[in-house]
Amino acid sequence: PIHGILPIVLAGGSVILMGRFDIDRCCEMVQRFQVTTFFSVPTIYTMLLDQKGDALAQMKSLRVCSAGGSPLTEEIVKKFEALTGATLLNTYGLTEAGAIYREMLGTPRKSGCAGTIGGTIEAKLVDSRGRPVNAGEPGEIHARGFTAIKGYWKNGRVDPSLLDDGWVNTGDVGVLEDGYFLRILDRTKDMIITGGANIYSAEVERVIALHPGVQMSALIGIPDRVMGELAVAYVVPRTAGAVSAEELQAFCRERLSSYKVPRRFEFVDKLPMTPTGKIQKFELRRTAVQSSAALPKKSGDKPTGAK
Repeated sequence: PIHGILPIVLAGGSVILMGRFDIDRCCEMVQRFQVTTFFSVPTIYTMLLDQKGDALAQMKSLRVCSAGGSPLTEEIVKKFEALTGATLLNTYGLTEAGAIYREMLGTPRKSGCAGTIGGTIEAKLVDSRGRPVNAGEPGEIHARGFTAIKGYWKNGRVDPSLLDDGWVNTGDVGVLEDGYFLRILDRTKDMIITGGANIYSAEVERVIALHPGVQMSALIGIPDRVMGELAVAYVVPRTAGAVSAEELQAFCRERLSSYKVPRRFEFVDKLPMTPTGKIQKFELRRTAVQSSAALPKKSGDKPTGAK
């Protein structure tokens, strides 16, 4: 992202770019150019830890790394920092506003959170009517400030009509913990509503990621005539047969409210991703809807899993 490149350029540093991520080439370039700072998405950090642990241990040039695009788990941060000796920081932002919340060196950090508000922007969490939410309540994140856009380009001019008094609607849902630390819960469009209750995919994905047999996962909702939507988890196991649907459902039930536990687990070799490593959930939704796997009719039914 541009807000990750500009500070390096302004400090007189060199920027090394990859047109498309290749894990072997990435490791080779870090070593060859003695890279000191690295920015990517959590999916890439997970792949590096799972497949290139030995190479990471040799990357002693790294000092400070950061991640954006989706929340980092505590496990990824601890493993990466232990292997490389570098600090791995969470950031949250978007193209229209730059970095909004971020962790910084020498300041308090909270596991699973994206840090505190940045210095060039202001933010607020609002409900569906645009009203600020109470402390500790989930809300949609809006931002405005020096690094935020003034409008969208339309018919040859900047059109501010889609912004409410200069506020950029990020489309993300978050909650402030301890009054300062932002925890991202979900994209508004990715939130699953089942039986009138909200399921935030990031929360469920964090729990699934704790299972030692899971490499990564993605939670989506599919239409259901009775419940509105049902949660389906796509899971990439660390090794074939490392975990079953029954194991994962029991694991989730110990850590989540029953309505948040996925109704179906689909085991896959990989998840569809963009060139930058972001999971394409729209592809998973399309696959899930087309799937012929039968859904359980009751929350207590035996979970289904497919390979």
